[in-house]
Amino acid sequence: MKIKEAKELVQEAMHIKDCVLDFPLKYQAHISSVSYNIYEVAKKLNKKGYEISPEEMEGVGYLHDIGRCFGSSYRHNVDFHEYVGARLLNVMGYSEEADIIKRHGFSFEKSKLLTEDDLEGNVLNPFELLPTNLDAMLLCYIDDSVDSSGQKCRWEDRLNNCRGKYQKIDIENGITRLAKMYKNIEEMLK
Repeated sequence: MKIKEAKELVQEAMHIKDCVLDFPLKYQAHISSVSYNIYEVAKKLNKKGYEISPEEMEGVGYLHDIGRCFGSSYRHNVDFHEYVGARLLNVMGYSEEADIIKRHGFSFEKSKLLTEDDLEGNVLNPFELLPTNLDAMLLCYIDDSVDSSGQKCRWEDRLNNCRGKYQKIDIENGITRLAKMYKNIEEMLK
């Protein structure tokens, strides 16, 4: 999905019942910076022979936190915006983007807290939340390389800050998993 369509989709999501209307304002700097930086890094990887579309990734970068639009993304005092955003995009017909977005952050670790009531009748295989393709891995990497104000930062610092934020999940295994993946991406970029 191209960036123009992604921006239109966010505007459309703002009109859905239960949407927290300040979402684009509150997260604008972060989502815009993720979108820009993922586009730039995807271009570099593309030039190195990796099959990845910078234009498509730019749109995914803009949409990656769309699940934050909804207060319902919080369960058990943990933010499940990855899962909520992916469900929304699937309903709207954007299954490829949903598949990438559901895999970012600590979605695998968080999924273990979800109950049948939380899933509202949906079946969830936690292993489907692991970033297993380059698109999903790159989204994770860029998302953790941009802080909430939209500034580039060290992913190591962002992951370290998660230790206090996510006390209900197996954060250490998640940090180890993501750090290994991020080091592999950095090797690809050399």
